[in-house]
Amino acid sequence: MVNAKNAQVALRLAKWKAKSWASSIEISDYGTIEDLRKVLGLPPPYASHRVSNTSALPEDALIVSFDTESEIHGGRDLVVEIGVTVLDTRDIIDTAPGPFALDWSAKTKTLHYVVDTTHRPRSRTRSCYFSDDIFADVSSVRSHLLGELQKLADPPYDTSQMVGYGPRKVVLVGHSGWYDLDRMRTSPGLELDLFGREAFLSKPTTVFDTWVLTDTAIRQGAAIPSAKLGRLVAWLGIDQKYRQDNGSSIGCHNAGNDSAYTMMALLIYAVRWETITFGKPVLLSFQDAEKWRALRSASELTAFRQNNAMARMANESRAGSPITTP
Repeated sequence: MVNAKNAQVALRLAKWKAKSWASSIEISDYGTIEDLRKVLGLPPPYASHRVSNTSALPEDALIVSFDTESEIHGGRDLVVEIGVTVLDTRDIIDTAPGPFALDWSAKTKTLHYVVDTTHRPRSRTRSCYFSDDIFADVSSVRSHLLGELQKLADPPYDTSQMVGYGPRKVVLVGHSGWYDLDRMRTSPGLELDLFGREAFLSKPTTVFDTWVLTDTAIRQGAAIPSAKLGRLVAWLGIDQKYRQDNGSSIGCHNAGNDSAYTMMALLIYAVRWETITFGKPVLLSFQDAEKWRALRSASELTAFRQNNAMARMANESRAGSPITTP
């Protein structure tokens, strides 16, 4: 039996190994805000203080954010949850990002996997707000995730409206993502390397990390109160229904939710970098921007969360069932 102290030691060792591996990844550096704006077809930062429309076609890219949750089993750090959120830039051609990139966020697709070895199957299959849960053994999770990623990376090929030709660009996004990448790569039975060609048919070329972008924004004058993902996206201005009164976001530490929140943070940074780094109070401007969208009342928010909780409870019966798909 593994006690709490041994579990903490195992977790620290796993993080140290992951960081050592991450330093050897063959990428020149984490993507910058300039790189991000280029991928999305936006002008360089400070070229315009108001991004209302894309200034150019986006690159033909698949943007994939990811998150994992792990548990200690027999002294080993095993992945028991995977969240993946995907934005295909082909879906945002001729689409303005909208206030706080809400219209681009609406184009994303989220997948949420729960491995059946988890100690907490009920709670892990009842808390994702952006996707149905896929509950299965690790081998089935691996094969299903690979199949979904490959389908997304190889849709009907038409570059007539896109910038550039050739293999599609794959962009990875994480929040302190080196740890999650290594956990997926080394977790027994999963052993999925997102930097390899197996997942996307072509090797990812760029990695954005929203923690690194947050650090950059703070250095440029942003008054961001916390780099923790839940508080960060609430401050940046995600949809009101996902924010809590305590300044955080609902459903954090669920891999599906966190991958979606990471993508939202990335898109908001892309669209609002100038405003954020100028230190303008984000929550005030969020309320202004929501006037046309009819900000939800407290009762409507309560109803949304209650209805979502009831839907999550319906998944309890699936905790012991064969793999289910969204």
